Formats: sequence, C-alpha cells, structure tokens
Amino acid sequence: MAEKVKKRSGKREKFSKHKLLHSIHHAMHMAGISDIALEERIAGDVINRLKKKKVVDTEDIRKTVCYALRKDKYHRVCDYYGLVWLHAKPVNIKGVIKRDGRKEKFSPEKLFKSVQKTFKLAGMKDGLKLQKVMQDILSIIGKKYKGGYVSAENMKEIAEYVLVRRKLYGAAKRYIQYRYM
Repeated sequence: MAEKVKKRSGKREKFSKHKLLHSIHHAMHMAGISDIALEERIAGDVINRLKKKKVVDTEDIRKTVCYALRKDKYHRVCDYYGLVWLHAKPVNIKGVIKRDGRKEKFSPEKLFKSVQKTFKLAGMKDGLKLQKVMQDILSIIGKKYKGGYVSAENMKEIAEYVLVRRKLYGAAKRYIQYRYM
C-alpha cells in the first residue's frame, strides 16, 4: 500500500485513506450523489491499484480515482473530483464552443493540463502557484460566462490574462506559443 503522498508543492506526507474518502465524498456530493458504499468501494479500488508504489504523487491518485469512477460510469463525479483536488468550486457554464463551432462539455482537467504543460515548458515546478492560477482562471470563467458557453479562444485569453496578472511572464509566453503550435 502507498505509504507517502508527494504533494504538488513537493512536500511528502503520510497517505491517508480518510483524506481520500473525504475528497471522493466531496466530489460525489457536488455531483448530487450520496452513496457511502460506493465511496468506500472506489477508495478501496484506488488503494488496491496504488499498492505497489511506496510513494505516489497527487496526479497518480487523481488519475486512479477518475479511472475507478469512469469504470463504474460515474464520469460526472470524475469531473467534480478534478475540481476537488484543485480546491476550486464548480464552474457553472454550459460548455465550450470550439474553434470549428462545435460545442462540448467544459473540462477543467483539459484546461489544467494545458496550463500545467506551459509551467513545465517554462521550467516552473511550483504546484501551489499552478493551483492558484487555475483557481483564478476558473473563477473568472465562472463569473463571466455563468450559465452560458465560453469560446475556446476567450478561455485561453483568460488563462493568458491570469498568467500575466500573476507576473508569470515565462509561463504566459509559453502558453501563447503552445496555443499556436
């Protein structure tokens, strides 16, 4: 069983089944589901899948939780779990309008991955800064487009704005370059 968790900040702490259950419970609550037995089963599945590693990082846990939830057809709970581990509130928008005009469901996880990739390209390894940037981006999107659709272009402009506002110029430059690759 995993003994330690490597946090985004780089800090290591003892693995806690209680914290895992709490985050799963919170995501299920946000999705409008109340099922303690399911929470226990998902947590057990996650612990079982991670048992070969002594140290796991938060990304390993998140991916494993989402795998277990999706396997049981709880895709929406996985989306909310992505917000739980970002310590962010749900974004109440209908979806994203892609460049070709298609509408698709908003995925905070996809947005996180693109911002995370730009942090890596800029040589930044501060997980807490990344978390704060994501919270700001999600907050602005949620307020500005509440109940509606946000274009992919506007979403990316908000991300650029937040990076510049936080004086993360290297990441902002990489984000702009990454967008047009």
